Amino acid sequence: MKDWGTYRQDDKLLFQHYLLVFVDILGQRRSLREIKGLPNNDTEKEGFIKKLQETIGKVDALRGAFREFFETAESHTPDTSISFH
Repeated sequence: MKDWGTYRQDDKLLFQHYLLVFVDILGQRRSLREIKGLPNNDTEKEGFIKKLQETIGKVDALRGAFREFFETAESHTPDTSISFH
């Protein structure tokens, strides 16, 4: 832990954002339980992909939206200089 009694103005401070999200998608448990295994033919493949889009696809889309937001925010460099008077 930093001893603030020895803080100097030229010390570098690191500020970061962290985000933790718990997502509850309605019907996800039911949809996941309907997946019994990997598809063996085109008909099963179509249903399999639909179930993935209903579950994992929604989570992945949300993750992508947050990733894009933070990448855009990260490209901005705010003035973080601290002056002590």
